[in-house]
Amino acid sequence: MKVYYDSQPEKILYQPLPDGTANVYLRKNIAQAERSTFNQDKEEKQTVWTADEKNIQTALSKDDVEANFDQLFLTADFPSPTLEERVAVLESAIAEVTSNG
Repeated sequence: MKVYYDSQPEKILYQPLPDGTANVYLRKNIAQAERSTFNQDKEEKQTVWTADEKNIQTALSKDDVEANFDQLFLTADFPSPTLEERVAVLESAIAEVTSNG
């Protein structure tokens, strides 16, 4: 998702949570840009920072997030499988193993 900031954002914003996980914002393509707004038929230009941003919640440490930044950014949009989906995959694998003996 493209986001806008008034000041230059950090590549990684790591926010530890009380349960031991962290809310993490991953940002790529950080660049300065000019944004136009119109106020009473008058165009006003403002310098802003833009970035492609993804958000994840993880149990990884900040160092692990930094070390795996590219992979995390690529997979951030993929939802984690539900417990039911994980069990279904395991049941399917067990059924295949037992039927092929």
